[in-house]
Amino acid sequence: MMGRKILFLGDCNTLGVGIEKGNSYPDLVSASIGYDGFNTGMAMLTTREGKRVFQDRYGEDISIVTVQFGLVDSWVTVAKAPYVLYYPDGKLRKIGRKFAKKYKKIAKRLSLGRFFGEACVVEIDEYISNIKEIIEATKGVVLLIETSPNKDLPRNVKIEEYNAALKVLSDQYSNVYIVETYHDLKAMLDDYVHEDGTHLNEAGHALVASKVVHVLSAVPGIESSFTYQ
Repeated sequence: MMGRKILFLGDCNTLGVGIEKGNSYPDLVSASIGYDGFNTGMAMLTTREGKRVFQDRYGEDISIVTVQFGLVDSWVTVAKAPYVLYYPDGKLRKIGRKFAKKYKKIAKRLSLGRFFGEACVVEIDEYISNIKEIIEATKGVVLLIETSPNKDLPRNVKIEEYNAALKVLSDQYSNVYIVETYHDLKAMLDDYVHEDGTHLNEAGHALVASKVVHVLSAVPGIESSFTYQ
């Protein structure tokens, strides 16, 4: 039986890098609606890891799953660059990532992308497939949260493409809803994004939380169970 629990899947902007405990959007949403929240966000995660985290953490007592991936998935790098999963982690994978990072640094310095081409870390077809796997294994409500814009503006071209894929997915399933945050964040980047250009600050997390709660408030069968704080 589904209970009053919400599972948050995502990358660093779900984890809440540089955010005081209790102020990430998963914390704010959970407190606002009175649900038990489980924030599984991790830095550098893609949908490849996301579906594995989902398999480990999802249970039928969870009634809401939020999905927020795309920052790393949409990152353009040298084509066929090695990728080593961040989850589940282990000693060999940590060693493998060191070699992968070194390769990418050398490739960037030598401009190997001109010869081998460039590609996203997780190409969009795989991105869509990974999210579909999560959606189709979820018995409750799924919220697809748009990836936040980056201050490195060229990156936003791909981010917008991946966000558009989320909108298409939300239209394909009756239990899936899009949480549109990108344009509001982009309109006031300096107010919502850290100086590092990537991570949401507390105001950014508050905005995302308000958008999530707004969407949930219109979901049949969910809004009636809220206990607003």
